[in-house]
Amino acid sequence: MPTARPLDFLDLPALYRLREQAVCLDAARLLTRGNPLNALGFLSFLNPARHIFSAVSGAEEKPLFGGVSQSTGQTFARLLYLTPQEGLNALSLAALLEALSAEAGRWETWHLTAEAEEESPAFEALRQTGFAVYAWQRFWRMPPLTGSSFDAPCWRKGEEIHLPEAQNLFHQLVPPLLHSVEPAPRQSRSLWMCAEPGKGYALQNVGPLGMVLSPLLHPEVAQPEATLRGLLANISNPGGLPLYLCVRSYQAWLEIPLQTLGAEPGPRQAVLVKRLAVPLKETQTARASQSGSAIPASNLHTKP
Repeated sequence: MPTARPLDFLDLPALYRLREQAVCLDAARLLTRGNPLNALGFLSFLNPARHIFSAVSGAEEKPLFGGVSQSTGQTFARLLYLTPQEGLNALSLAALLEALSAEAGRWETWHLTAEAEEESPAFEALRQTGFAVYAWQRFWRMPPLTGSSFDAPCWRKGEEIHLPEAQNLFHQLVPPLLHSVEPAPRQSRSLWMCAEPGKGYALQNVGPLGMVLSPLLHPEVAQPEATLRGLLANISNPGGLPLYLCVRSYQAWLEIPLQTLGAEPGPRQAVLVKRLAVPLKETQTARASQSGSAIPASNLHTKP
């Protein structure tokens, strides 16, 4: 049975050699910042102050590496990469995920998420090791805007005062199953608001290699194509970065307006989630109805 252990310095040469064979399981990160094992991303795994952790499983001659990360304030962690892709199998992956999940549990995370193309070997391997499909998504690459004027709702940079409106729309449109791994907007710095109250917002993710917008529009928007054009027209992109729109399955009706705008669809991806068992901070007891008796609580529990 394969075992797994944390990455150490002696593993770095092998991990670096396998960087081009990695499958990235955080799609927005890949589009905006590239391979997580490129030079800049590689160094981040050596920073003990960040919630980034790597482990290795399998035989020394055929290792399987993987990494997880957690953003500040989030209650879930992301499975960031696996490498090499051709080395994926249920046994080695199960051992690796056990080590990664244990570390993520120490960060007090509830879930581990991953995004994998449905044709990727990683998709089936993850499903065999406890991941479930919560949603589907597709990234659409937007063409350059043509024309200098058109009738479209304008958008404005979000401020703290707009957060309740965005959160209300989120709870209306995003399925409850996803709330634990796709939280409502909590900060305004990446938020854009549609000028029509209650009709839409978008989250912006920018990196050196690209920009990803994740719009959430109400189905009652009268002109979705014009609304999306308005969003693109208001977003500043002086460097001409590639621009992508992320559309989840619960917003699939936006794909027709995107086709009309000439957007190029990427492959369909599964949003996969694995629930984690995390250690309780303190041993607790559950008292029975009879005086003087107690039942020790388990040291592990699964977050709801």
